[in-house]
Amino acid sequence: MNVRMDKRLIELLNQQGARITWEQFRAAYTVRQQERYDDPKAVAARARELQRLDAELEHHRKAMISQ
Repeated sequence: MNVRMDKRLIELLNQQGARITWEQFRAAYTVRQQERYDDPKAVAARARELQRLDAELEHHRKAMISQ
């Protein structure tokens, strides 16, 4: 689930009894972002993307050299 980060969300949560501040929400969201970034599947996906980009760059380099 993605959460759009705005202060209205915090207001609604507080109306429902959550009692959370914007700063608390931001701190928790930062932790969650880092968890997602460090996930082994995400790390592998970034590595595959870098490999793909490197291969594409090499292809373009070879094409330019052969011209």
